[in-house]
Amino acid sequence: MKKAFFIAFSVSAMFLSGCTGIPASSPMSKLHRGMTRGDVIGVLNAPTEIKQSSTWRNYLLPWKTINDYQTVYYYNGLGQINFNRTGKQTVQSIEYNPNESGIAPYNGN
Repeated sequence: MKKAFFIAFSVSAMFLSGCTGIPASSPMSKLHRGMTRGDVIGVLNAPTEIKQSSTWRNYLLPWKTINDYQTVYYYNGLGQINFNRTGKQTVQSIEYNPNESGIAPYNGN
């Protein structure tokens, strides 16, 4: 019983501590959701590549808005930063990948 409690406690503590898989020594560990594109560039410098791709809204709605495109910053050896499509373009997700080539995949958009 004590062993099961200890395992359950350890696993829940790991999740509650915000374990993201990004090493503390990586500059990406300084990023968090809600940062603007300027904030990200201030921490990581200019990205290796920037990709802006169309979303479903661009194809289905007759009017155009800022929500029609998704912006992704690619950093060689670090990973990618996905920005949401609201007016301020803030960080939506951080994908750490030390094997990242820094080159955006081409999918015809």
